[in-house]
Amino acid sequence: MRTTDARHTPAVSVRVAGPAAEDSARPLPPATVRALRDAATAAAAGEDELLAAATAIVQFALRHPGELVLTGLAGRRSVPVDLAEPPTVPDLLDRIRAAAVDTVDGIPAPDPLVCWSPAPAGDGPVRAGTALALRIAGRPATAVHVHGEDLDGRAAELFAQRLHTVLTRIPGAVAAGRPVTHVVGDEELAWIRHRLTGDRLDDPPAEPCHLAVLRHGAENPDARAIVDGPAVRTYGALRADMLRYAAALRSHLPAAATQQIVGVLADDLTSFLTGALAAMTAGAAFLPLDPTLPVERIRTLVRRAGASVVLTGPGTDRSALSDVPILPLDAPAPAGPPPVPAGDPGDLAYVLFTSGSTGTPKAVAVEHGQLSAYARSVAALLSLGPGVTTASPAGIGADLGYTATFPTLAHGGTVAAVPAAARLDAGRFAAHLRAAGVDLVKMAPSHLAALLADPQGPACLPARTLVLGGERLDPALLERLRALRPELRVYNHYGPTETTVGAFAGAAPARPGRDVSLGAPLSHVWAELRDPEGRPTPVGVPGRLFIGGAGVARGYLGDHEQTGQRFQSVAHPPGRPDLTGGRVYDTGDVCVLTPAGDLVFVGRADDQVKIRGFRVEPREVERTLLDQPGVRQACVLAEERHGESVLVGYVVHDGQPDPAALADRLRTQLPEAWVPARLVPVAELPLLPNGKVDRARLRAAATDTPADAGTAAPAPADDVTAVLAMVWADLLGVDRVDADANVFDLGAHSLTVTRALGVLRDLLRIDVDTAMFFSRPTVRLFAEALLAGSAADRLRRRAAVVREVLELADAA
Repeated sequence: MRTTDARHTPAVSVRVAGPAAEDSARPLPPATVRALRDAATAAAAGEDELLAAATAIVQFALRHPGELVLTGLAGRRSVPVDLAEPPTVPDLLDRIRAAAVDTVDGIPAPDPLVCWSPAPAGDGPVRAGTALALRIAGRPATAVHVHGEDLDGRAAELFAQRLHTVLTRIPGAVAAGRPVTHVVGDEELAWIRHRLTGDRLDDPPAEPCHLAVLRHGAENPDARAIVDGPAVRTYGALRADMLRYAAALRSHLPAAATQQIVGVLADDLTSFLTGALAAMTAGAAFLPLDPTLPVERIRTLVRRAGASVVLTGPGTDRSALSDVPILPLDAPAPAGPPPVPAGDPGDLAYVLFTSGSTGTPKAVAVEHGQLSAYARSVAALLSLGPGVTTASPAGIGADLGYTATFPTLAHGGTVAAVPAAARLDAGRFAAHLRAAGVDLVKMAPSHLAALLADPQGPACLPARTLVLGGERLDPALLERLRALRPELRVYNHYGPTETTVGAFAGAAPARPGRDVSLGAPLSHVWAELRDPEGRPTPVGVPGRLFIGGAGVARGYLGDHEQTGQRFQSVAHPPGRPDLTGGRVYDTGDVCVLTPAGDLVFVGRADDQVKIRGFRVEPREVERTLLDQPGVRQACVLAEERHGESVLVGYVVHDGQPDPAALADRLRTQLPEAWVPARLVPVAELPLLPNGKVDRARLRAAATDTPADAGTAAPAPADDVTAVLAMVWADLLGVDRVDADANVFDLGAHSLTVTRALGVLRDLLRIDVDTAMFFSRPTVRLFAEALLAGSAADRLRRRAAVVREVLELADAA
């Protein structure tokens, strides 16, 4: 690094050192030294002043507010540096010269000294910076020595690179009259690209997943493909079913269609995977349809996707499919000649709907090449293959569970089904894992946390590997996992649906800090963090995450406008001109790459939230609210409750709204996770001067709203009912719960029920089935059911003790 003087030759090298940093020098090219000298002469600036200006530019680019202190023979000057707007070099020099000079006590400083004092650090993964001292050595200057007590080797290296970059850019910026706003030099950019680029970008397309399954069926027909309780589907049997149903599908698929879509409506994993693989074998893309969705929602998805036929699993409600042909998967497929399997890398593999920011769901179109690229990368990372059994309790409506299905089957492993009745019951869940010998489980952190609330929760952990994804991984959960099973391999997995299941994954640290890294890019993935001008952000500075590589989806089916807004064509991946073409997806996620090389999630650039692993756009919920009779205005916001995100809906109604009835109507149109946990009637939506909703005032209005009857009742006299009410009040974040209120009307959901029953099993020593509560969703009804059992007296005695302990804890 170096600096300049109006009277002397500028410093020709910058040395950065610290207790943990090696002393290093970076010379400036002679041409840059001459240009800096000329710029300093033109500005009548001293070398310390130009060095201070360069330091301020670096700190501004890093979003580090603080104060410059210049000390020399004349005295000391203090110059605050804020983040209001990019400073130009002349402006900075004017501010530095205008600063008042204080007389230095004692002996004058032998060398000009520039110190940087950072502002206090805020919350989050981004540090506020490190206090630095920059001393100019020599007469004329020959070096700038940078020292910081907290300056480690990587921080020293980065500061040296950035100061060097700024000094080289100052002459051109002064000549053009513009600020220096970008401090990322060639060395830092190369390091960023190395950390955000997979190591197998040039691999040829992988074998499509369904063709790999057919091959395994021919080569290893007796190997286990799918295990569902005592039922085992071998690869040979799966291959035969794929070919039979593919042949039957061909007669339902219009020959003239450019892209054929087959819906798969199934609750059991065997039927879903058989149907999805058969659809791909027939040359169609599959559309997963979760049977738990409202009927109208299923009908909308089928219509929006243009599905030609729907494969249905046993026992599914088919009332939403009146306008489309149905092919049951629980009936033998018609006999016929087996089809020639189809599936080029550029053909569609599946279409998956996600929440839409415009108010309508978006259909993400994923090709075979994208799915197979993900399957190959994640199989290599997680060591999937023959002899490995994987499972996921996620439903088929989202791709969260695909990590444990398609990569496993494409590489000859075994997929174990988790029945719907066991997904929220820790005892049943653990029993299924043990029976199937599951090595790896993929699930959402909130789902795992709910299961761990049960005394049997630790048994829900797999034998070898746990992959967590779909939402932020709380370090506290990771610490608990380390305490329960230190030898368990835990991976954090991240990636939007538009990048095909996932794009980043990595082993979670043994000792997590405040934030858990998203991991490294999968081998087929590259990524960039960009600032608002589209330039790479410096290390340690948050930027908008863009993901490229072989996993980027085709786009949104039938929506060219939305596709054009979020998907961009690129000439080649960053720093890889040897690889031509490709696309990049704008995730809307704001992340930061730390000096240690960890990619950390910071937040969203828009309003999108993750609710229990599901991506939710509040605008889509708002639009559904506005469709309800009497609703004139609506605003949906996210808030935190017990470490998880929930939605709160604010409604302006023509009359006197009934929040419980309104929530019931929403449940007939939206997935469960999208229904607001609370609906708050308001007289109007407060606005900011720019016309946008004032969210702070809206949340304050919710706080001032009197509690409804469901949370304002007196405490029950019966001990069992009282304990149930206290547990529910704690989980719902309210003071009291009415014993006769439906807890789902108060904001409960399926994972809340799992947590509540886990706590109650531990407190009351009861063994209760999860399904029992769903049929008795009030405190009083559930208490009556518990007291109807043979152990009622023991339960009453236990509840009396627990109630006293809980009341004493509340009073403390």
